[in-house]
Amino acid sequence: MSKIEKIDQPATSATGLVSMQVIGRICDARTAALAQYEAAARALAATFAEVRAAGDVAGVAHGGHGCARHSTRETKGMALLFGEDFDPAASITAVRRDLDARIWTRLLEETGLRSMMDLQERRAFDTSLCGDDVPEATIENVTATFQRLCADAETIFLRGLARAFSSLDRRFKSHDGFKVGSRIILDRLMSDMGTWN
Repeated sequence: MSKIEKIDQPATSATGLVSMQVIGRICDARTAALAQYEAAARALAATFAEVRAAGDVAGVAHGGHGCARHSTRETKGMALLFGEDFDPAASITAVRRDLDARIWTRLLEETGLRSMMDLQERRAFDTSLCGDDVPEATIENVTATFQRLCADAETIFLRGLARAFSSLDRRFKSHDGFKVGSRIILDRLMSDMGTWN
């Protein structure tokens, strides 16, 4: 049984506020998972070293003689058993990147911050999650990122709004900002009673 229990509650409360307690539990679970992965990688490295040592002893037994019995499937199976390509550090790095990317995705979706981001902000964040420099999902990084996103919320919204209107097809724009066309808007031409002013 795991030392960390499943976190069923979302990262936001019913009021829409981000629960730092839940985020703290998520980050604690991340730390525990990474520690378990590191222990498993060390155990695998030790096991593969023992298997390679057993292979050396087997070499003494068969004296280097081969047989026609080897098939491609057995060769692949032997390579897996010997862990020839296993690199504990690279494995832990890959696991950490994947885990952090998944945690960031969870937090952004559960808090609603992803929907608040404009396309440019989402693409930049998604690119960072897919690259080699995935930000670690620590409580400090999560807090700093959420504070930045909340502080820049108005700018992000306005940038998204401007981008949406600037990308509209010409047919959906009602006027040209550089000339006065055949349309004229007369403000306060009629009174509230429907008479001319």
